[in-house]
Amino acid sequence: MNKANFDNAANQYDATFTHTAVGKTQREQVWQQLENLKLSVPSSVVEVNCGTGEDANFFKSKGHTVVATDLSSEMIQVAKTKFPTIDFQVCAINSAPQLTAQVDLLFSNFGGMNCISADQLQLFFKNCHSTYPKEHRLVLVIMGKKCIWDNFFLFIKGKWKQLGRRNTNKPLAVNVDGIDVFTWYYSPKEILRLAAPHYQLASLHPIGLHVPPSYLAPFFEKRPRFLNLLKWLDNHFTFSWQANYADHFMISLVPNEQTIH
Repeated sequence: MNKANFDNAANQYDATFTHTAVGKTQREQVWQQLENLKLSVPSSVVEVNCGTGEDANFFKSKGHTVVATDLSSEMIQVAKTKFPTIDFQVCAINSAPQLTAQVDLLFSNFGGMNCISADQLQLFFKNCHSTYPKEHRLVLVIMGKKCIWDNFFLFIKGKWKQLGRRNTNKPLAVNVDGIDVFTWYYSPKEILRLAAPHYQLASLHPIGLHVPPSYLAPFFEKRPRFLNLLKWLDNHFTFSWQANYADHFMISLVPNEQTIH
């Protein structure tokens, strides 16, 4: 993962995603699922790939202690400017478990884990399990392999050779503000397989099944009623088996030796 790719995107990230109608809607879906976890207050939270700090601020507003990390120094600088009282640190994904051993929740939102290969992801699970206490949780929001919206977009654009482009074990070069970022896509089953020596599934939810990916945000900015309908559908007609067909899925993992509540 090259930090320079996201350094380039840092100053535009809030405008191109965070503050868009689609970005806000998908983040609200994530926050609602986090609320459903009913974390004890205060809990100790470590966030990886925190971007410009929106989720870190959410956790702090709920009374939790947060250490938020990102490999991009520019992302961290923007986050510190926005939320100066939060502990933001420049840190690679696989170095995050070394920051503190007292963790109730490790969180990563919107494809942060898609920036590392399967081998690196497997090492990440091993590092977390060996570092953190028996009772903890990993909550990861990951881009899946069979996003319906992505294939629909490619079909109507006539890019038929790219249909199913996410459904590969090879990294794809994804354009982020003019810079190509190597991105790996994972199904829920693959995440469970990579985590299996150490973690088990606690819960699984689609994020953005009816609500579209962020690259379609400009279209929906002008059609709020249409987006509100899609939000309603996501709130009432999403199930765990649909997770791999959404833009992202939110997977919650606990250690194998921990009882699932």
